[in-house]
Amino acid sequence: MTSYHRHRLNELSTDDLHRWVQLQEETPELDSPFFRPEFARAVDAVRNDVEVVVVKQQGEPVAFFPFQRDRLGTGRPVGGPLSGCQGVIARRTTMFDPLALLDACGTTAWKFDHLVTHQTPLAPYHSHFEAAPYIDLSQGFAAYRAARRKAGSQRISKILSRARKVEREHGHLELVPHANDVEVLNTLVRWKRQQYRRTGLTDVFNYPWTLALLEHLLTHPAADLEPMLTLLCAGDAPVAISYGLRSRGVLYGWFTAFDRAYARYGPGMMMAVLMAQAVVPLGVRRIDLGKGDDEFKLRLMSDSFTLASGTLTAPSLTNSIRAGVRQSINWARTTPLAAPVEIPLRMTQRLRDWLVLQ
Repeated sequence: MTSYHRHRLNELSTDDLHRWVQLQEETPELDSPFFRPEFARAVDAVRNDVEVVVVKQQGEPVAFFPFQRDRLGTGRPVGGPLSGCQGVIARRTTMFDPLALLDACGTTAWKFDHLVTHQTPLAPYHSHFEAAPYIDLSQGFAAYRAARRKAGSQRISKILSRARKVEREHGHLELVPHANDVEVLNTLVRWKRQQYRRTGLTDVFNYPWTLALLEHLLTHPAADLEPMLTLLCAGDAPVAISYGLRSRGVLYGWFTAFDRAYARYGPGMMMAVLMAQAVVPLGVRRIDLGKGDDEFKLRLMSDSFTLASGTLTAPSLTNSIRAGVRQSINWARTTPLAAPVEIPLRMTQRLRDWLVLQ
């Protein structure tokens, strides 16, 4: 007998949270920091709207499904677009009814864009796939560098050469892996917002809870969810800053930005390589770079895993309309007329971002 029970996150018992952690730690595909209950609790601390469906079999919890809702009542992953990995907290072999799960959430749709692909019950709802590159440090930095060289890439050697050039021209380079200071965070946010303006991307920091989340994580570190605010300086001047989330051996590169005065040195890549060197002694065995095919990811990645986008929906007229809208948008992106509709599509994306980030 399988049952589905919805709770506010703060209503889960200590035993429930221990079971959540046990399921997550027993399932290698769920090793991302975003699957930790501490991440859901941090989001709930700044938003107070995280709910969880607990799936039970024979009265025992076998799965946990944390979620939020947007302004239209559509279910979303915890943290919305800030979540770099999504899914149900359950063993790989656990079966559940997706529609029963959705019904327990009290909504007719749950949209995802970073879903792990091993969970068979959700496979019919996948609509698009993207690679999520990572740096493999399981054998150490030297082995990672050798593997990239064997693959024909000299990028790491070139980056380290640039680092030496920065030292000659601007002073000693110093990487501080735990520069967990609010002033450092403020500098990162300022640089990142400038980047959003230059590129036309949605400024996630227009929404107060996003910065509040980063600050909360810094001031409430947990043993198995550790923020890493990493600072790279040349002399006394900050060059680049990265905010990552670490859970045991996995570090997720969340936000990285740099001073444009150093742009010609490639400070983003430099930060990634120097950080990979620095975190191995701390026990990090993998750095997740986030999904996408950005040039720096392709040049530095060891390999990638696959993440899915899509919508878990219950049959309804509203969802049929939504599906039609999605199909129209997908057509507009691929049609030869795509250029003329680029601006309206960008406006549509900004509206979506507003709905999710509110």
